[in-house]
Amino acid sequence: MPPPQDVDAPAVQVLLRPGVEPGCLGSALEHLRARAALSLSWADRIEVRLARGAHPAMPTALLADASLHLGAHVIRASGIAADPHEAIDRVCERLAAKFDVVPRQRDRAFADGEVG
Repeated sequence: MPPPQDVDAPAVQVLLRPGVEPGCLGSALEHLRARAALSLSWADRIEVRLARGAHPAMPTALLADASLHLGAHVIRASGIAADPHEAIDRVCERLAAKFDVVPRQRDRAFADGEVG
């Protein structure tokens, strides 16, 4: 689903959890703004929380939890990566993929008579 041409980029917010270097906030925020304008411009708001992972195999990895708000709907996704930009890329890709699935599930439910 291509985004409408007359839609502004969504509001974005990046929250850092303990263990994440505060110096990466500005760069992570700019990266999220760029990704949101490119592939998630139809959203109202996107929030990403970055935290250090506690997985023994990846002790320095960043966990990104994201929430995309579109009207009354909230779509959530998570991703793990070595740096903030890669983590943001992963959650943005997952948010876009999840949003693509939601309309098909809804349409299928209407067609099968489960809704309505």
